[in-house]
Amino acid sequence: MECALELREVRALKVLRHPHVIALHEIIFADGQLHFVLQHMEMSLLGLVDKRGAERRGSTLPPLSEGDISTIFRQVFQALAFIHESGWVHRDVKPENILLRQDHVLVAEDGDHNLDKAYYCALGDFGMARRLPSLTENPPTRKRARVADSKGPSSDSKRPLTDYVATRWYRAPELLLHSRDYGPAADVWAAAVVMAEAFRREALFPGENEDETMRQIFEARGSPSSTRWPEGVRLAERAGTGDLPRLTAPHIGVFVPTAGAEAQQVLDRVLQLDPEKRPSAAEVLRLPFFAMAPAAQAPATTAQRRTSSGPSPAKGVLTDRWLHRKSTGRSGVTRPAVDVTGT
Repeated sequence: MECALELREVRALKVLRHPHVIALHEIIFADGQLHFVLQHMEMSLLGLVDKRGAERRGSTLPPLSEGDISTIFRQVFQALAFIHESGWVHRDVKPENILLRQDHVLVAEDGDHNLDKAYYCALGDFGMARRLPSLTENPPTRKRARVADSKGPSSDSKRPLTDYVATRWYRAPELLLHSRDYGPAADVWAAAVVMAEAFRREALFPGENEDETMRQIFEARGSPSSTRWPEGVRLAERAGTGDLPRLTAPHIGVFVPTAGAEAQQVLDRVLQLDPEKRPSAAEVLRLPFFAMAPAAQAPATTAQRRTSSGPSPAKGVLTDRWLHRKSTGRSGVTRPAVDVTGT
């Protein structure tokens, strides 16, 4: 059991307590297997977007509204802002790891108050999360953390950063060019790419390999140059990618035509090749697009529900709906969630 407490995901979830970070309720070791009892969520953003997939895939459901997307991604960026302020990076932001449930919220409209449904969101799967103490030790340079700055009590935080993180479609340009000098800006890039996917109902950069994904990014956002992103030019030369194509970025609306002007502003600001030019998660939240989002409250805890609904149940009975996720015991490797409601 002591080994379980040293898993990177467990260490992260023990300290990252936030309404929009998935809650770890219990760890159980039984029959030679490790089980995580996590906060129940109804679906992932991947499942939701797939259900409302592009018309050519035969979907009859309408796309997510701009208000829904604003609500969901305000919570995603709130989670990332907290994670980064706490000295961690997630390193695997993707639709499968954005977990959702629909809750009723009180909405004021023309003097009336009505119950409406809004998506409550929690960021999950911290198997790739990494603590970077320099984020808290050097606040003015939080967008990127150099390996040499990674000091702290955790041996994990002293190891060199690997560039092999995040799912390829959501990897930031610096990761695709194999930089090991990265930080929160890579998470912010990934969140914006997922947001674009929510509007498009299909992936923004669905390359079949790193080179193709990088080419798709350059076609959408222009190619690096000595003035736009000099570090990118150096990384490309070191990676042996040859001469970079000279591409000029078209308007972001070409790739996300269904997004309104304020949503396009978010994507245009965040999807910068140079990580130093990307806004932090906290700065993203100040953009006008997120002002339209209704507040989605965190679900009540089991203790709160018991207090309001009567006496506690018999010992050993779970009254909430939980996710029971098996783990192989290796950091960052988990099997799909299984709902054990009522067991």
